[in-house]
Amino acid sequence: MTNAENLRLLPRAEALDLFAGLPAPTPPAGEYAGHIPAYGEPAWRAFLAEAGIGHWLGKGYADGHGYNVYRTTTGLVRRLRFAWSFGTSSLDGRPALLMQYSAFPNWAGAQDLTDELREAAPGLLLGLYHTREAVPGFTPRAGQGRSEPEIFILEGPIAAARPADRD
Repeated sequence: MTNAENLRLLPRAEALDLFAGLPAPTPPAGEYAGHIPAYGEPAWRAFLAEAGIGHWLGKGYADGHGYNVYRTTTGLVRRLRFAWSFGTSSLDGRPALLMQYSAFPNWAGAQDLTDELREAAPGLLLGLYHTREAVPGFTPRAGQGRSEPEIFILEGPIAAARPADRD
């Protein structure tokens, strides 16, 4: 049975192989709980703490755009907006939902952060993220300009989408 915890426990190579065999999702709507793989969680938490962003809780989706949800010392914040559309994955050239942060003026857009999603099971999405070039926390992709993809997992929707607080 595929669930978020099973995906979280996969080694990186197995998660990438799984992603390559999955279909593009139906258009997401609402807020989704986010999970980071166990192998990458310590580095992810250190990156967020150093950046002062807060604790990542997931993503929200409305028609053609979305945002990330963070818990901060002042409460929940919806920021780091992105535009989304269907396109081809940089991993294998097959259909995926792509999220482009460069559509909005934020630090992730400045790094050309791109997320890609595929459906692992109903209500369970397996995602990749990568940047234009290797930045702290991102490993260069051999022979290409972009960073190596890393994994995230979304589960839901768990709530209706809301307006983002800021880009």
